[in-house]
Amino acid sequence: MNRMIFRLGLLCGLCATTLPSSVGYASLVCNGSLSTCSSSSAAALAVYNTHNPGVAVSCSSASNGIIGSSTGTNGITASTSANWKVGAWGDNSGSGGTGVYGINTATNCQMSGAAVLGDALDDSLSWAGYFTGDVFATGTVEAGSKFFFIDHPLEPERKNLTHALVESSERENIYDGIVVLGAEGRAVVQMPEWFHSVNSQFRYHLTPIGQFAPVHVSRRLENGQFEIAGGKQGQRISWQITAVRSDPWAKANPFRPEVDKPPHELGTYVHPRERGLSESLGRRKFLPIPPSVGGQTAEAGVTK
Repeated sequence: MNRMIFRLGLLCGLCATTLPSSVGYASLVCNGSLSTCSSSSAAALAVYNTHNPGVAVSCSSASNGIIGSSTGTNGITASTSANWKVGAWGDNSGSGGTGVYGINTATNCQMSGAAVLGDALDDSLSWAGYFTGDVFATGTVEAGSKFFFIDHPLEPERKNLTHALVESSERENIYDGIVVLGAEGRAVVQMPEWFHSVNSQFRYHLTPIGQFAPVHVSRRLENGQFEIAGGKQGQRISWQITAVRSDPWAKANPFRPEVDKPPHELGTYVHPRERGLSESLGRRKFLPIPPSVGGQTAEAGVTK
């Protein structure tokens, strides 16, 4: 197991030979022994394990296992330098439970915060977040690019295949299909029952297949159907309808393609590097600073 340290404050003398001299603690547990000293600047507790394998902290409770709280810095800091390990591990085996939960309760702030924050300092080599399984969001997902990513269907061992998502300045839904014209060169296209409850502002696209035909929409969408006319009996027509999403959530949260930056983001950029500008002008500067002690990043690993 990896060692676990929560550290800041005055060193009380226990395990001093194994810990940096610039780091101190109000209470220190080393390999099961407890030492306590008083300091207004020290952390409440530091835990250190030198045995491998070993566990720095093991908690069992009918209530909270570990609670961390601070009025001046991070409540709990956790990190590890071991390969393929995690700084903080959350696991829940109970029904309907959550392994890791974050909540942002800040109000009336000049800068927005995050309930859970992931930051890939080198985004060419790592992810800020990685999920195995489905991801659900009740609100808005913002991104510089969105696409699907799969094994290449022809060379799955050597290549991947990606497709970009279709984007628009409106929330557009797209429906399409192929219909065969019947008697008199007409056909009725039936849409799903729920179609009108989630869509408005319809746009039509028709393409005759095989030969030219002056096809047109002879009857617009009403009661979940529209009519195509102008072709020959038996001719196939490719049709497409685009519509603006208009369900209750979309109406309550109108899409705005252009928005002013908030005051604290004026003069900063989402992608400064791509504009040939310094990374210091990016929105990253509003992220929390990684905890450090004596100029070094704090080591604080929590392992299961």
